Amino acid sequence: MATTETTHALDLPEICALIATHLTKTQLGECILVSHRWADTFRPLFWRTRLVPRHKVALCRDEDLARHGHHIRILSAGRIQQTSPFDQASVAYLQHLEVSTCGSNDEPDNGLGCLPAIVHRNKASLSEFHWMCFGRDLKLNKPFRIWPEVFLGLERLETVVLSKWSMAIDDFLTILKACPSLNTLTFEATEDLEDPSPPPSNSSNANSSSNRSKQWSKGMDTSQDPPLFQHHGVHTVHYNGNAMPGYLQHLPNVHTLHLQNLTHGNLSTIPDEIRQFCPEIASLHTLTPCSNPSRFLSLVDSIHTLRSFQGRVPSEAMQDFLEMVLAKHAETIETLCLTEAESDGLRFNVWRFLENCPRLADFQIPYKLEGSLLEATTTTVPTGFTSSYFSSPRFSRRRPYEPTKPWVCQDLSKLWLRIKDMDIQLMESITTDLCLDRLMPPMEKVAKASSSGSSSSQYQQQHQQQGRVLSVGSLVGHHAHHRHGHGHGYGGARAHSPLERLIVEKLSGLRKLSKINIGSGWYELPDMKD
Repeated sequence: MATTETTHALDLPEICALIATHLTKTQLGECILVSHRWADTFRPLFWRTRLVPRHKVALCRDEDLARHGHHIRILSAGRIQQTSPFDQASVAYLQHLEVSTCGSNDEPDNGLGCLPAIVHRNKASLSEFHWMCFGRDLKLNKPFRIWPEVFLGLERLETVVLSKWSMAIDDFLTILKACPSLNTLTFEATEDLEDPSPPPSNSSNANSSSNRSKQWSKGMDTSQDPPLFQHHGVHTVHYNGNAMPGYLQHLPNVHTLHLQNLTHGNLSTIPDEIRQFCPEIASLHTLTPCSNPSRFLSLVDSIHTLRSFQGRVPSEAMQDFLEMVLAKHAETIETLCLTEAESDGLRFNVWRFLENCPRLADFQIPYKLEGSLLEATTTTVPTGFTSSYFSSPRFSRRRPYEPTKPWVCQDLSKLWLRIKDMDIQLMESITTDLCLDRLMPPMEKVAKASSSGSSSSQYQQQHQQQGRVLSVGSLVGHHAHHRHGHGHGYGGARAHSPLERLIVEKLSGLRKLSKINIGSGWYELPDMKD
């Protein structure tokens, strides 16, 4: 009789690989000691990632790396000097490399050490490269100039992060030409080298590049001086610390732009470059303070089609910014997430976004909004901007706000609003009962709708008889009656306010809404029952 051999799940490499993603280095090491089979399975996972702090020198035994270095795929090598334990033939299959070097004017290689050899050995597999420079060139009072020759041959490189370097346009073009698969570029505290000294390699266009950079910095028109090279694969650019004037003209297909911690909020010539060379930009992240509201508005105005905005908006430009997004990008905006900040009250009717933006999926304005019950007044167009962008009315005088349109944002999945006109108890009652309403069977919703005209006492009596939680409408009605009884300024029995009716009727109809915060904390909503 033939016997059937069974295999334990933990003997399958695929299962072990999934388990390994949740284990620490110490736990992986313990797994290696269990058996020879487990050692063969977990040893490559143990060696897959090697992390050394960026300012430290790696302390790894050469013999260990010689035996197991071929398993390393993700390497944070720390500080690279003239020698490194990772500079050996076994370390030749890296996919992610993060290193730092110490710049030097005294060394013939400017402090590169063995980094070029490590990069060259892994050029066939390397897809992400982070390179930081320590120290500054005291002669130029700038960070040391980058060596673009390190990137030659990196045809599979997709992501580059450069930190604390100086770079001329020619250096930048050399990197772009050497990396045809590049799609993401990050500049962290990298400075533009407008008047470069002779670079480490041949660069016959240094003067023309310098002049081109100076023209951008002065806001001059360079349409008569076309860029020498354009890389059509880069789609995401991060500027952290400094904006590099003249660089975007070489990246015409960028669609996501991150601006973070720019010095003095200096947006430099970015709006002009976007208008002339980067019509595809649709996502803007501005995690940086900006002291010039008009320059910020010019940046947003330069984007032809805005799908995503995340970050900080100058308080003086907040209302103009929201009006611009509504007037120019209502049909395309999908994500609008503003950074939380203290405010006494933003006088803006935020519900207009939910009425006019059909693609809106993530909407977060964590300011104290006063505009939900305000009357329209005349709009003043900011100087230098097209009046059609601000044709929608402003709001300043109070009157009951009645929604005039249905909410078209049926894809909305995440909502964060802080309504100054509503007290905390009403916010909590609405969000809590919205969760319960999602769990209510469809037949009970029909019964609830048929009795929506009953008074709050009838709802309460029905609740006591059936032992069920009140529906959204009954809870808000009961809460309104409760507020009246405690001297909140409402005279006599009243119907729901427009704001309360809007929240009750509209939020319950957003089937894809999964997270909500209207001032009382985040609520995870259950899936709506069919």
